[in-house]
Amino acid sequence: MNYYERPTALQEQAYTEAEQHFAEHLKQFKANCDAIRNIESNLPATANDAFRAALQSSGRVIQTDDGTQWQHAVDLTKITSVCRRRTSAGLEFAVVECLPFKSGEIKDVLNSGHDASQVLQTFARNQRQVLNL
Repeated sequence: MNYYERPTALQEQAYTEAEQHFAEHLKQFKANCDAIRNIESNLPATANDAFRAALQSSGRVIQTDDGTQWQHAVDLTKITSVCRRRTSAGLEFAVVECLPFKSGEIKDVLNSGHDASQVLQTFARNQRQVLNL
């Protein structure tokens, strides 16, 4: 097809199908980009909320696939949360990802550390690299 020619019916159909196929991926990409920007712009407040939640020792327990138990502190996205636990070295914070599947849920620690702000910064930086922002 020449650039200036009108697309054929088959080409139009292929374009429409491709657009429909990738529409959800594009929506998710935009939502993830917005979530990362939101985390970065609210980082001090989110870290403070996580630390405050740690002092209250309440929150639902999340057991990750490696058997470690964390207490939920703050939601970051639909599938990621800041969680915390007490260790012999003090409070530890983690970003935990919970991926729902028909066969069950995968719960994985994406990163962890003793400084909630640093954990959030590392998470945001890693997500930027994954999304290539």
